[in-house]
Amino acid sequence: MANINLTDEINKVIAFIDTLEVEESSNVATATRHSTQSTDVAFQPLIPPGHTSYSWNVPKPIEKKKAPTSKAPSRPPKVSTKKKAQPQAKSKAQAKAPPKKDSPKKKAAPPQKSPKKKKASPKREIVVKGHDRRDTLINYQNKVQAMWKKNKVFENNPTPGKPKFMCTFPYPYMNGYLHLGHGFTLSKAEFAASYQRMKGKNAFFPFAFHCTGMPIAAAARKIENEMKSYGNPPKFPKAEAVVKAQPKKKKGKKKKGKQEKKKSTKKYQWQIMKECGLTDKDIPAFTDPHKWLNHFPKIGMDHLKVFGLKTDWRRSFITTDQNPYYDAFIRWQFNCLHKGKYIYFGNRPSVFSTVKKQPCGDHDRAEGEQKKPQNYVLIKMRVLEGETPYTKEKGDNLEPFFKMGKPIFMVAGTLRPETMYGQTNCFILPNGKYILVETKNGELWITGKQGANNMTWQNMLKGEPGEYETVGEIIGRDLLGRKVKAPYCKYDYVHVLPLETIKMDKATGVVTSVPSDAPDDYIALQDLKKDKGLRKKCYITEEMVEPFKVVSICEIPATEEYPQLGKMSAPDLCKARKVKKSIRFR
Repeated sequence: MANINLTDEINKVIAFIDTLEVEESSNVATATRHSTQSTDVAFQPLIPPGHTSYSWNVPKPIEKKKAPTSKAPSRPPKVSTKKKAQPQAKSKAQAKAPPKKDSPKKKAAPPQKSPKKKKASPKREIVVKGHDRRDTLINYQNKVQAMWKKNKVFENNPTPGKPKFMCTFPYPYMNGYLHLGHGFTLSKAEFAASYQRMKGKNAFFPFAFHCTGMPIAAAARKIENEMKSYGNPPKFPKAEAVVKAQPKKKKGKKKKGKQEKKKSTKKYQWQIMKECGLTDKDIPAFTDPHKWLNHFPKIGMDHLKVFGLKTDWRRSFITTDQNPYYDAFIRWQFNCLHKGKYIYFGNRPSVFSTVKKQPCGDHDRAEGEQKKPQNYVLIKMRVLEGETPYTKEKGDNLEPFFKMGKPIFMVAGTLRPETMYGQTNCFILPNGKYILVETKNGELWITGKQGANNMTWQNMLKGEPGEYETVGEIIGRDLLGRKVKAPYCKYDYVHVLPLETIKMDKATGVVTSVPSDAPDDYIALQDLKKDKGLRKKCYITEEMVEPFKVVSICEIPATEEYPQLGKMSAPDLCKARKVKKSIRFR
């Protein structure tokens, strides 16, 4: 194979482009051509060996220094004549006399009066330099793109016997304009297709626009809600200038915030649409998700044509069932995969939209990208009947449910089910709102509303998915001091104790206590053991906490930083670090 000089080949391409005749706009006609008359050093004819007119090193132009204010050329002619006459007259008069001390001040006086006249100087003009190179490149670009369009260079048709190449680009989502990241990424696929095309292959590079998913529907619903709340066009409330204390930023590697960088700084969807060039008259139509499908894909195609994307636009399309051909293609794919037993239908942990009643994929969300489902194991602790200090004073709100004859369980969500052997008690939020719901097998479960909502979508509760009946409502105090039978526990039963740090929107609002390996659990238990006044406020007796000793369940290897780790890691660490009280009962 003969050696090819890349520089010569590129120069041939440039020469070929210069010979093209294309009808273009006036911008192209006025573009500066590659000539010796150009003021841009980069387009002078001298090109060092091994370079093209795009690649050789160009020294930075020397910036002209601003002329000092005392120079005569910057002043009008009349002013400069007077300034010259005054010094001459004084020099003759002072030829025989010694120079006065104030003479330098008089010489410097005229420049102090000149600023006002300097502003009217005809030489002060704004000159934009360095556009010759840009205009020449735009000239070349427009010529080449017009040639591509005229000759249908990228329209691929099946050619028997010719080598094939195909690449695709993940369809950009059409809830707004394309951005620079799209251009950067698709240029890699485009380069690969161009390279294979130059090698003689039938290169196929199609392009489409993604409209499937939930962000478009969510944005359309936001516009509708904003119109209901704030009018049409909406008048949004002014942002309150409240300065919140900013937490100190931790040192270390910054987290990647790709999705955050994509977001608009505007709070309301209406404002985001106006950033896309839409008017108040246009935006109400976007409450219909189908309007998005007819608006943004066309604009995206126009932008990519200007960008010079080398694709076969005859084969461009949008997704969703609005395109019956593509929709049929996707259905066929899934049916084939299901028939081959590569996929199956069923339930699995996922981020789920309770509004649309379907799983919400990572890129289908208006917010919460990269969030994953958190798996909890539910621990059923049967509630035993009996009187407590709280029920004795306030009454037993669970009594009607015991009379129903159905077993009642407190269900705790845990990430560490293997530690349940070390339970010494169970925690609830004293002021938390709990509900009783019925399961499919007829049991009554005590949980928070968030926990019940998650359970119903997993077919754990009585009723259809997403629907459950609340049997009763109680507060955390109704459970204080009660006996519960914990599974796989050393003790026959443990008591329900208070903990103020529980979050009701996390898991079920019921927490098991394993003080051997959880410092919070250990400190809370010790507080109730040592503080008689605290026990009285919480309606807890000494018999509910004192007999329950910490149970060792596993051994954690000690380190230089934490030598206290071992079989009783939490108690030893709390003692070494002198951890104080955690319970603040209100």
